[in-house]
Amino acid sequence: PYDKMAAVRSIVLVVLLFALAGVHSLQDGVQASQCYYPGVVAVIFPPNNLLLSTGIRVNGVLYLPEICGAGIDFALEDFPLMMVYGEGDKNVTIPMYSKGTYVDGVFQMTIPEPMVTDCNSEAILYNSSMTIDETTCQIAGYGGNIAELTKIYDGVLNAAPITKSTSASCCQMIYKSLNNEEQGLITDTTTPLNCVSSSASVCGMGDLGDPVYCTNTLGERVVMGLAASAPCYSGNTFVLHDLTDRSPIFKFGLST
Repeated sequence: PYDKMAAVRSIVLVVLLFALAGVHSLQDGVQASQCYYPGVVAVIFPPNNLLLSTGIRVNGVLYLPEICGAGIDFALEDFPLMMVYGEGDKNVTIPMYSKGTYVDGVFQMTIPEPMVTDCNSEAILYNSSMTIDETTCQIAGYGGNIAELTKIYDGVLNAAPITKSTSASCCQMIYKSLNNEEQGLITDTTTPLNCVSSSASVCGMGDLGDPVYCTNTLGERVVMGLAASAPCYSGNTFVLHDLTDRSPIFKFGLST
């Protein structure tokens, strides 16, 4: 049976190892405005603004990948954290002892304090009534253009286009993630997963949780998934937590 507490302990250990090894970033991305990526947020450690994870907020709920959520749950036992958003000048405190839950392997935590309305509203999740323009899909995150020994949050968002991955490369990357052969760790084998490839690369804990956005026919940028692995090779395939309710149009990334 799936032992959630044992999984959390394993994940926390990996998070701490990430912190010791250094937090890397979205390599080969291009600086972008947060206004174009609704709901993208960063979770930071306030004393020094250390970036812990990228994620999204949807209807007052913070979404993070499993590994980051477990580490944040652990950290909140000792100190508060902060969710930052907008152009980097807006934030919400996450109080000590706040607790989240896991839904299909994705960490979700209710953040009661409302976001200040600006160009960056809360995220919209894909649903089956939407038609997606698959040529518009991008990944966005708060890492820099190069790998860094540590990542201090600076409010700079980077983005890069994504493309379809092959079924073979997707299966290979999922296998590696489930067996902790890549940066990132997925312990719940029942969680919905997907893959994409990109000219950029997710390179470590700070950009785990980078959301993938595609534009629908209404012109809305909607979220399809969150980065769950960090192979750190530009042009490579990486794993996503699938937020499309297993939509067949997004199987192995994009259908075209």
